[in-house]
Amino acid sequence: MEMDSVVSLGYNSKFEGSGFVMFTSQPAFLVMTCEHVVGSYKSIQVTFPGKTKWYSAGVRWTDKDADLALLRFAPDGDCSRCAALQFADPNTTALNSGNVEMIAFHATSPGRLLYPGVFDGCITAEPEDGKITCNYASEHGTSGGPVLKRNKVVGVHKESLEVVKKAVSVVTVLDTLRKRHPNPGNSGIDEILRWHAN
Repeated sequence: MEMDSVVSLGYNSKFEGSGFVMFTSQPAFLVMTCEHVVGSYKSIQVTFPGKTKWYSAGVRWTDKDADLALLRFAPDGDCSRCAALQFADPNTTALNSGNVEMIAFHATSPGRLLYPGVFDGCITAEPEDGKITCNYASEHGTSGGPVLKRNKVVGVHKESLEVVKKAVSVVTVLDTLRKRHPNPGNSGIDEILRWHAN
């Protein structure tokens, strides 16, 4: 289930935002989130829904222009329920319309962290500047949550501008992953993710 792959991110037990698992293998899991969630941290704490155990994830890289960050941590048996979320194929998935859902942790005003919520909405405009525009609801802490269309990731929630929500497009996500690989032209996304995990 997609909910089990969404994680909360924190530092010294302070909630910073959300992320999602995009690769599951030994020796490492990979988590995608927004650069502004990670900030200047070199490592960050990752926890799964319904769990209290934190994993220390190293920040593999950040990209300020794309507002993306990749985290890497060593899994254990408690991660067995987690499955990596799959990216949508930009060549066959419309990124200018259609129903979507954003899944993310969020915090209430007293600081109580809530179990991941599902925020339904639609894509409302053509992609622009590497982002898709949607109208789902969002709360404090939802940055970094996956935006799903037919259970595939089409974006990473980035910001809220009143009723307009912006997410980093899957096109930008895949391009950012590829440009850091030594041989991106001849490598599929699974191979690229495996390289990032090593």
